[in-house]
Amino acid sequence: MADDPPQVPPETIEALEKMAVQLPLLPNNDEALRRFEWLLDALILRGQVPDSFRRLVKRIQADRGIKIRLSMVDDKYTVESPDIDCASRIPLCGARCCSFDVMLSRQDLLEQKLPFVIDEPYMLPRDPVTKKCACMDAQGKCVAYDHRPATCRTYDCREDARVWIDYEGRIPAPMPEAVRPKTDVYENDD
Repeated sequence: MADDPPQVPPETIEALEKMAVQLPLLPNNDEALRRFEWLLDALILRGQVPDSFRRLVKRIQADRGIKIRLSMVDDKYTVESPDIDCASRIPLCGARCCSFDVMLSRQDLLEQKLPFVIDEPYMLPRDPVTKKCACMDAQGKCVAYDHRPATCRTYDCREDARVWIDYEGRIPAPMPEAVRPKTDVYENDD
């Protein structure tokens, strides 16, 4: 297909593999590893690197282990939000951003209006079936919208290859397996 993104050159693939080994060795590497993980996810979704790179992502996640992650935003109510009409785009994108990792802030913890994952402090939990944020109702509406974290308030999907091939053209990226709802959860094997 003419619109397919070009494959990443072999020397770039080698550099990515080296980075996956070297990044965990750096001090204070959590943010760098998270961004590298995002880059690999985007390249995998766009088909620009082999699917085998998923192993690198899993290794990065394992190297990070369980750490306390806390957003450093002081006042989520004063951060600027991008001007995106989410309601008109959710039928296209499937609210993909609601399946991403979301860190809570000290303010969120003090307000006690949002749930968090005990095993991954302080992250918003996801529904095990839909893989979406636990604050999302069946119609795709955020039930904690007025108290949503700064991460949700500031997220801009327009340039995110995990969400859109073409934002203006309203062409969503392929839905990755990791965020597809489980369809056989309630099926009976009898």
